[in-house]
Amino acid sequence: MKMKKGYTLIEAVCAYFLVILIFVTVFTLFSFLINTSSYSKADVIADFTMQNLKEKIKYELSGENVSFINIDEDGKSLEYEKFSKIDAGDDDYMGGKGHRLSKKKIRYISNDKKLVMITQNNIYKEKENQAGFDYVYSKEEATNILEEDVDDFDVRYTDDTLEFVLSLKKLNVDEKISFHIRGVKNRRLI
Repeated sequence: MKMKKGYTLIEAVCAYFLVILIFVTVFTLFSFLINTSSYSKADVIADFTMQNLKEKIKYELSGENVSFINIDEDGKSLEYEKFSKIDAGDDDYMGGKGHRLSKKKIRYISNDKKLVMITQNNIYKEKENQAGFDYVYSKEEATNILEEDVDDFDVRYTDDTLEFVLSLKKLNVDEKISFHIRGVKNRRLI
């Protein structure tokens, strides 16, 4: 005669706790994977943002026709000038030879937490029958350098180094970007 197998109270309690333990383990592992992936995603975004900013600054300040430095007393603004030729593919082309003198400013606006580039383009056209250029017009525009909120920003200049120090709290960034400078009149970044 076969006996019907049943569960004792101890076996039932052990099975119950085993199910709970498996559930908690799976939930913890799942949460860990989600948190780990979100942290790594944030790190990637932060690294990309800082690399993008570095490339923008280097592009702006590395040309032979760049002349600067004027940093305000608070270290929140950097002014520089940039000369460029105007040709047929340019929005400011007026026919003939022209030049653009761009007076630019990288400026931190603390109230809005924005790092902006303010550009005043002065357009000159070569005189037709004599040497020299005539002033034609100027236009000004402002664009954001970063879309993220900038919680703090400082720019510093020494004999051969230009440093940008900034904090982006949402991206957990507190970083310094340094550029070496060569030349005297036209201070190019290297």
